[in-house]
Amino acid sequence: MINQAYISGQIGRAIYEDDKRYFCISVENLDKPSECRPSDISLFWTSDSEISPMTDSDIKISKIKDFLEADTQKHRALNLCISGFNPELSRETRLLSIETAEDLLKQLFVRSFVRARLLARVLPTEADLEKAISLAEETNCESVDILYKEVLESQEVIKNLL
Repeated sequence: MINQAYISGQIGRAIYEDDKRYFCISVENLDKPSECRPSDISLFWTSDSEISPMTDSDIKISKIKDFLEADTQKHRALNLCISGFNPELSRETRLLSIETAEDLLKQLFVRSFVRARLLARVLPTEADLEKAISLAEETNCESVDILYKEVLESQEVIKNLL
């Protein structure tokens, strides 16, 4: 019986306790949980990543896998959107990031997560959102384009609110 589970989509890993033993599962290898060593647990907790506990009273391995996949998709989409307006990256990398983010943003829970994160803080001055918008338009990535435009238009309001 699984008593505890902790998910980090940022690093694509989950740790859970089953019968007083701890197991790790990776989003890359969902069907092969491995028993955790103390160093695995320590690394998980000190990774400075966002960790979400599963609070269900009846935790099943299938729920852990689903939660891990969804949380990983949300964080990947966020990172890809940020890469789209990173001027230090090549044009090709930015285009690829935007196109991949577009696919992930088709899911409402992913789009809502990314939108909330990007509207939570003022973007750094280095962010090249104007170029990112033109790249999103060029590749017909409508969801990313709309999101970038909303973030750009909201910067002054976000700054004032903070």
